[in-house]
Amino acid sequence: MKNFASLMLACAICAGCTGSEGTDAPVDDAAIEGAIDARAGQDDTSPVDHHDASPADIFSDAPMPSEATDGDASCVAVTNGAAPVDEANSTDPVPTAVGGAIVDGTYFSTQVVNYGDPDAGYGVKAFRETVLVSNGMMHLVRDAPALVPTHVEASATYAVAGNQIRLVYVCGPVMPGVETTETRRYTSATHDGGAVELTIFDGQHQNELVVFSRQ
Repeated sequence: MKNFASLMLACAICAGCTGSEGTDAPVDDAAIEGAIDARAGQDDTSPVDHHDASPADIFSDAPMPSEATDGDASCVAVTNGAAPVDEANSTDPVPTAVGGAIVDGTYFSTQVVNYGDPDAGYGVKAFRETVLVSNGMMHLVRDAPALVPTHVEASATYAVAGNQIRLVYVCGPVMPGVETTETRRYTSATHDGGAVELTIFDGQHQNELVVFSRQ
């Protein structure tokens, strides 16, 4: 059984996973930092948009996992209302990550897709994840019987730049290999009828992603 050492945004499926030699596209951390710095010098009375280029204080003021407690206001327990889904394999080209505005709301995982060689995927079964996006934070709960651990809860602040989202965990499981920050590619799109779909690409395998629908 593969060891899934991290979790976010769906752990999408996770950062720090092992079991494949796939590598992700290089992350442009300079773009993330530049977006943060660009807002840092604005007047203190200016409104802060946590969904776009976010100021440095979003990260500097957030408690690290070692500082967070069960009663921390930043840590929100989320009920996992997602239906179980099995990973699907696709021979289609990998979708392009295009970024986009992230809309507050509750998101449920609806697809886990591996593009290309089936053996390069995780083969995850009965995957369920719910993510609450609210006030510049993401709170998640993930359940999957074949993953390690099988149940994960975490909260993180987030900022976006281009097609990349940077997460800073303020509370979550303390597991070997789990960093307090991570950056992933993503797409947020609004479809006809107002439905919002959030796609998070895996941090280790560029051909793997999780799709969430906002309810």
